[in-house]
Amino acid sequence: MTSLLCFRARPATAVALLAFALTAAAAPRLASAQCTFVPPTASFTPGAYRCTDGAGYLWDIQGDRGDINEGTRDAYDGFGNVCVTTNLALTTQCNTVTETFSVPAASAMTLTTVTGGSEITLTSDSLGPMFPRTLQVTRRVFVPHGGTAGYLRYLDVIENRGATPVTIKVRAGTTDTSGTLGCDGSCRVVETDSGRTTLGAGQLWFVNDDASLTGGDPAIAMVMDNLGKDAVSTMGRGFGSFATSDSYYWEYEPVTIPAGGRAAYLHFQVQRDTPADAATVARTLMSPTAADLAGIDLALQRDIRNFQLAPPPNCGDGILQTAEGEVCDDGNTISEDACTRFCLPNVCGDSFVDPAAEECDDGNRVDEDDCTNACDLAVCGDGIVATFEECDEGALNSDTDPDACRATIGGGCVAAFCTDGVLDGDEACDDGNDVDDDACSNACIIAFCGDGLVQPTLGEECDDGNSIDGDACTAACLDATCGDGILHIGIEECDDGNDDDGDSCTNACTAATCGDGIISGVEECDDGAANSDTAPDACRTTCNDAGCGDDVLDTGEACDDGNVDADDACNPICQTSTCGDGFVYASGGETCDDGDTNGAIVGGCNVDCSGLVPEPPDMGPMDMGPPPAPDMGTMTADMGGGT
Repeated sequence: MTSLLCFRARPATAVALLAFALTAAAAPRLASAQCTFVPPTASFTPGAYRCTDGAGYLWDIQGDRGDINEGTRDAYDGFGNVCVTTNLALTTQCNTVTETFSVPAASAMTLTTVTGGSEITLTSDSLGPMFPRTLQVTRRVFVPHGGTAGYLRYLDVIENRGATPVTIKVRAGTTDTSGTLGCDGSCRVVETDSGRTTLGAGQLWFVNDDASLTGGDPAIAMVMDNLGKDAVSTMGRGFGSFATSDSYYWEYEPVTIPAGGRAAYLHFQVQRDTPADAATVARTLMSPTAADLAGIDLALQRDIRNFQLAPPPNCGDGILQTAEGEVCDDGNTISEDACTRFCLPNVCGDSFVDPAAEECDDGNRVDEDDCTNACDLAVCGDGIVATFEECDEGALNSDTDPDACRATIGGGCVAAFCTDGVLDGDEACDDGNDVDDDACSNACIIAFCGDGLVQPTLGEECDDGNSIDGDACTAACLDATCGDGILHIGIEECDDGNDDDGDSCTNACTAATCGDGIISGVEECDDGAANSDTAPDACRTTCNDAGCGDDVLDTGEACDDGNVDADDACNPICQTSTCGDGFVYASGGETCDDGDTNGAIVGGCNVDCSGLVPEPPDMGPMDMGPPPAPDMGTMTADMGGGT
């Protein structure tokens, strides 16, 4: 193992790197004899601790982020960062200022010798989306020296120094565009706790190595979880264009840290020459021993979110062993009483229900789930909006006040809604039912023709949601029918709104036509299918009565030559042309024909239709003598008198 230390994660000239390496080689070793401090240089300002674990593997811990610069044989390239974010939907790289842990270059790292190893603490970084940043993050990096224990332990402690709760998620590993593994493009996952060689949510540990599997860079195991309170929720490789094979990250489920509270996250890094050896250590670290937790007091252990830790060795024997970290010991290993199986007082938020003081305890500081931060079961009316509630205004919940959070209606703690029977500010009506075809719709809109809902009580037969009069539902919300005076497009040919079957539109709303069996308009007749242009006395296909001149011999006709020409053998009234019929049959030798007056009128047609009746000759004046005296007969005058 060479003593030359090259910091590839930071830019430096070759001269500066050589000077830095010489400084590192000359730095005095600490009392623990396993960690050497490498002071800052002009080209590398953070400084570093160069530590060797009990298995002989190198951990060069850098002073700004606490990441591993190279490890043994270039196993790392600045890997092992931590990001704390309030953006629970973050899928891109972390913001290097407000989310990624990084302390000023001038800040001092402190080295503490603890039982079995050394712990390096990096001073706190203030994170958060707004100033002042109230999330204080401290990194504690432990390297064991005793025996053959070989790993590096990260403990990231997040404190909320603000006055209100903060909900965060924690990302570890590659958090931005720096911090990768030394295997570069040949990195691959070779073993996981689930047996897969792919990464995903719920992963507890995995082993990564380069393509050769033996020699070259050591195999690296990463132990992230053992089914603690906050499981690994997301796992992958890099972000966007930085999603390379040598960048890995994982995220834990979100946690709400109350004002003044804290949460801690533990994970381990392991270097071994073979993947099988690295996997063996990873399995062991799934159940951390007291030695693996050296330097972490019980109170802080209780705040570790992603690991379920073992109790002190003598917890439950009824004897208070304060040296082992016991705060109480009630002689049992039951956690559901005043003293838990970890020999710590049962407090709200520790996941253990104390029946004497708690209704529930879900082990988190989320006040909006089924169990509140006071360890009371969430109920409608407690003033806390739980995940199963839409609202909760406590004593202000009401089933009668407009726009209030409902107390019981709809199951309680639901926002005021249409059909709750209360007229809220955005409603035109609310009849408290889910009947959609009455005067108030289920959208709390006063029913009207054209709203798309059929209201029979309002006289509607239909409602297609429009005001078009030519479809199946009229603009008056009545079923379109023949005779309503509205043309039903595509169904009716016409609709004149009356029951007169003899006009241009029939009572079947079809346009009147000859042959439909209905006498309409200018039609003289219409026998439908019986119309004929050849049958005697039939209604013709033109819907005209049978008549003279139609070339069909009908009743009363002596002939019918298809015309009403008088100068042929069949006269215009379809009788055989004869003198005296009133029609001049010139072709038959007639020169005139006055019908019944033939021969009776001077100057008129003579009786044989051959000419005109001549005037009588002029005889001149005739002396007839005086006219005879009138015959007065015998007259007896009554002269009056007498007796």
